[in-house]
Parts: sequence; C-alpha cells; structure tokens
Amino acid sequence: MMIASPVIAAAISLCGTFISFTYNLPVAPFSAMLFAVVFATAVLVSPRRRVTKEMVGLRG
Repeated sequence: MMIASPVIAAAISLCGTFISFTYNLPVAPFSAMLFAVVFATAVLVSPRRRVTKEMVGLRG
C-alpha cells in the first residue's frame, strides 16, 4: 500500500492534467473530480466498506 497509493495518485493526476489540457478545462477541479470518482468506486467495490441498502435507508 505504501507503494501503490502514490503510484495511483500520480496516475490520476497525470490523467487529469492530460484530459484538462486536451479539453481546455481547469486542472485542479478536474483532478479533484477524478479523485472523488476513484474514491467512490473503491468504496463501492470494497467488500469491507461496501455501502449497503440499510446504510442508505432504502428498503427492499
């Protein structure tokens, strides 16, 4: 984890910078949105921290 997290963060930052320059968007907000998407995906996929229907308040 000490190696993977900086590598993943660098990759997200580089992708955000590249996409921002390609479509003429501000770099920092776009990178922040990419980090948020990756974080939300990690939470939804993680078996230990999975968001359940009970946590959200849905019945079914």
